Amino acid sequence: IIHGLNNAISSVQGLNNEYQVDEEVLVKIAKLSSGDIRYAYNCLEMASVLTKDNHITLDTIKGVIEHTNVKYDKDEDQYYDTLSGLQKSIRGSDPNAAMYYFAKLIESGDIESLERRCLVIAYEDIGLANPNACMRTVMAFEAAKKVGFPEARIIIAEAILDLALSPKSRSSEEAIDAALSSIHQHSYEAPRFIRLTPVGLEEDERYSWDRSDLWEYYQYLPDEVSKSIFYKPWMNSSYERTLAENYKRILQHGRSNKIKELNHSSKKSK
Repeated sequence: IIHGLNNAISSVQGLNNEYQVDEEVLVKIAKLSSGDIRYAYNCLEMASVLTKDNHITLDTIKGVIEHTNVKYDKDEDQYYDTLSGLQKSIRGSDPNAAMYYFAKLIESGDIESLERRCLVIAYEDIGLANPNACMRTVMAFEAAKKVGFPEARIIIAEAILDLALSPKSRSSEEAIDAALSSIHQHSYEAPRFIRLTPVGLEEDERYSWDRSDLWEYYQYLPDEVSKSIFYKPWMNSSYERTLAENYKRILQHGRSNKIKELNHSSKKSK
C-alpha cells in the first residue's frame, strides 16, 4: 500500500509531485485501508483537496476521515486487535467470542472493513468445507450495505455465526500456495497438446474436444512436475469428502502423456 501511495504522489492526476506527504501519513492511510488500495488512493486524493499549503499531515488525514464519515476506534491498535479477535474466533468456531468482537466493531460503522475480513475468512478458513457459507457471506454483505446500520447488524451477525459454526478447510489456500512454491522454484511450459495453438502435432496427437471420456486421463501438468500433488483435501465436511472421493478415483487410474495412444483407445466408462 505504501509503495503504491508513493507512486501515486508522483503519478496520480492532481498530485504530480506537487505535494509533500509525511511518512507517518502514508502509514496511517495504509492501516485505515485494510488492504484496499482504491480506498488508500481516495484518501490521498481527498487529502490533497483539503490541505491548504500542499503539505499533507496527520491533521489533514483526520479531516479526510471526518469528511468521508468513516469512524474508527480512538485506539487504532485496539481496532485492529478487535478485527483480529473476530477472525481468530470464527476460525476457532467460537460463536460467542465472534459476537463479542463484532459488537465492538459495530461502533466503528465500517461495513467495508468487516466485509473484507469476513470474505477472507469465508474463503480462506471455511472454503470447500462449506462453499454455500461463502456465497451466503457475499449476499449478506450486499444486503447489509443496502440497509445500513443499525439493521445491518442482524444480517452480518447471521453471516458471522454461519462462518463460526461451519466446518473448516484451508485446502484451497494450501493448494495454491503449494503450486506457487513450485513455479517459484521452476516454471515449465504447458504440454504442447493443450496450448492455444498446438504447432507440429498430428490431428490424433491433439486434445480431443469430442472425447469427454478421456479428459480426466490426459496429463495436463508438464512432464517435469507431472507427479506433483498440490491439492490435499480436508475431510471435515461431507461436501469435501465427496470431492475427495472423486479425486481419489482419478488419482488411482492416473494420467498419461501418450496422447495419441489415448485418442485411439476405445470409449472409457466412468
